[in-house]
Amino acid sequence: MPYEIKAIIAKSETFRKANLKLPIVILPFHMGLLPLTKENLQTLKITRLLLEDFYEIIPDRQLDSVVGAMSKYGKVALIQANLFGGNGDQACMVWDNGERIRLEVSYNAINHAIFDIEENIWESVKKDKFESFDLGRFRSTQEWAEIAKTK
Repeated sequence: MPYEIKAIIAKSETFRKANLKLPIVILPFHMGLLPLTKENLQTLKITRLLLEDFYEIIPDRQLDSVVGAMSKYGKVALIQANLFGGNGDQACMVWDNGERIRLEVSYNAINHAIFDIEENIWESVKKDKFESFDLGRFRSTQEWAEIAKTK
């Protein structure tokens, strides 16, 4: 069964202060997730994400601008994953105070992004941050978007 996600994650407080006026899913540990659907990308005027394919890293200037501005209120990460049957990769970019501090493609990129956002959470969650933040609850960005709309 495939798993695909394209989202921005940050502390809920960071989303509140950034005032994006887009539906956010509340995650455990006071974190939030903004699903990056076609509609949300158009609203944010982002034309492409971190990876066009998992072998070519192509950051987008508008993405840097939007997420970089949001990171003035707290650390923010773009996460992407495209997995099927245990194969595939994860990718992340993390911003802090307007600067990109991580760009990574690896099997644990999402865990690293979560740790960057909240280092103090390391001891209080399971070894796998992905599971602790309930990121396996849905299998696609669109499913996350549906739950965001109902909140």
